[in-house]
Amino acid sequence: MSSSSPPATPCSRSERRLHFGGLDRSYVLHIPPSLCSKDRLAELTVPLVVAIHCYGCDPDGILGIFAKAADQYGFVLAAPAGIKNSFNAKVCCGHALSEGLDDVGFVRAMIQELLAPPGLESLGASAFRLRLSSQAIYAFGFSNGGFLASELAIKLPEIRGFASLAGHVYDLPADMTPKAVAIHWVQQDQAVSYKGCCSSQRCCCGISQRWSGSCIGVEDIFKQWLHINGCNGSSSGIPGPSGAVCSSGLGCRRPTRLCSYATGHHGQWAHHFEDAGIVGQFFAEDICALGGVSIADPLACRGHSTQRPNVTDILAKAEVSKAPFGEASKDIPVVTVSAIVMSVSLLLAVSWSRWRHHRQVKQQVFGKAQVPVQAIGSALE
Repeated sequence: MSSSSPPATPCSRSERRLHFGGLDRSYVLHIPPSLCSKDRLAELTVPLVVAIHCYGCDPDGILGIFAKAADQYGFVLAAPAGIKNSFNAKVCCGHALSEGLDDVGFVRAMIQELLAPPGLESLGASAFRLRLSSQAIYAFGFSNGGFLASELAIKLPEIRGFASLAGHVYDLPADMTPKAVAIHWVQQDQAVSYKGCCSSQRCCCGISQRWSGSCIGVEDIFKQWLHINGCNGSSSGIPGPSGAVCSSGLGCRRPTRLCSYATGHHGQWAHHFEDAGIVGQFFAEDICALGGVSIADPLACRGHSTQRPNVTDILAKAEVSKAPFGEASKDIPVVTVSAIVMSVSLLLAVSWSRWRHHRQVKQQVFGKAQVPVQAIGSALE
């Protein structure tokens, strides 16, 4: 494995090259402008999200979907480029699958390059005192990218959690490590079936011909994750953003969520996903399990003291302790969407009596109350 990259501006978009598996590969890096301050007195430790494009798409497409959320929550994005716009994700898709390319290995090599010295410094980011946390690495993908995001969560212990849009591998190992999981899917998807591995229809890209195992629908995949994450059942029928109906695991070791959409089609998320901010929030909440608050207003976590450290403090301490993945704190509740927004949406949807019930349940999925957030950039230990 070797890398060769041209000089680049450390903030916003830059392209990187990486030789892996006998091929010249590349990925695009996005560093939120909010993280680029030359006046910072201390090093900032930040999360990484691997953003994976769909079959026939490219890194800029998936960055366009998730960059706003990354900017809001302070995530660095790394978007790998698929060979001939495809990734090998076990049952999908295209050239990468037919050639048996090791895209899981490629993504791992990309992560290792970014974490190891000089890491972001090779882009000149040393001027902004940035480094990535090895304890807060997530994957986000649509379609072919969703399949690969779930496969990365299975194969790579460094992936703390993932969000998949309209794509997920159909089998999960019995000894799977708990992960943060958010699945979004259109129920009427004709390209990648919501009901399971295309047994009753011919799906996109030969998926129905390539999978020989049992047909597992999205809801069954969600149930498997509930078991893996040690959940005590789930709440369901929760009105979510953009018309979604969501289910959320209860008492889980790691947050576990499924949001389904009654209307729409597969391709609608190829260039725009209206709930990208909710995914960013989901990842930020999971970081709170490491011990504090996240970056963006109005999201925060309550600790037991009045002094609430920000996400950089949490990640810096996690880097020192190297706490095992899945060892989430059980005494730090998560705070998410503001109560006002939540209340208005519910009042429009249900009567007063039903509103009281739904509010109690929805808080378990989308948050409890608004808490002011510390500004980023405090001194790290």
